[in-house]
Amino acid sequence: MGVTGRVRIVLVLAAVAVSLVVAASASGNFPQSINQTIPSGGEAWATSSTLPPTATSATITVTPSSAADDAAFAGLTSMLAATPSASTRLLTCIALYAFVQAWYGDFEDEELSDPSLQLLLLKACLTIAFNISQQPQHGARAAAQAPAACPQKNVAVAMKVTSSGGTYHVHVKGATRRPRGRSPLVVSCRRLGAGIQISLHARTRGRPLTQVVGPTLGIGFLNRSTGRSAHVGTAFAVR
Repeated sequence: MGVTGRVRIVLVLAAVAVSLVVAASASGNFPQSINQTIPSGGEAWATSSTLPPTATSATITVTPSSAADDAAFAGLTSMLAATPSASTRLLTCIALYAFVQAWYGDFEDEELSDPSLQLLLLKACLTIAFNISQQPQHGARAAAQAPAACPQKNVAVAMKVTSSGGTYHVHVKGATRRPRGRSPLVVSCRRLGAGIQISLHARTRGRPLTQVVGPTLGIGFLNRSTGRSAHVGTAFAVR
């Protein structure tokens, strides 16, 4: 029997793409690392294994795999997705350093499906980011240009999620707008050598991270047709 609900997602933005690469770490202890290639004009994402129930904060560190990848890495933006509660009605995206202008008022009408709800929500946010990045008036700042304290822009859009036959389906439809209230997840990022480090924790002190982001962490990348692939390493750590 299918179930219907509304959901919220939080994310941090990365580069731009159309072809898809997926990497998921096996179950294991933290910290965990994943190396992957994001093709030119393509997208990729990485997910951690199940978070410890006692974890209250986490970091996601993304760096170019070698000095030769620095230029390609500079063309990326990075995106983090947090699995929502079933009672929320909005998909909420938190963009860090990605868009230098407000991006409210754009109409979205997307239908996506995936056996994993968390990957589906991440893909929905990647799709929205891709759509926005195609609009010249919404210029994007490269990852390498992120300042020490990354500015944030939040966007919300109505989203409906259904489940049938072991597959989740999401329909995002409506105009993007500024979300009301404060996110239950606090996100920040900073430059770390040639890469970036994203930190996150629940706004309520001591609240388990799984209650805010869901069972795993995930980050997506979009490579805006830079003409070359980007090779990156992603490390997940929790406390």
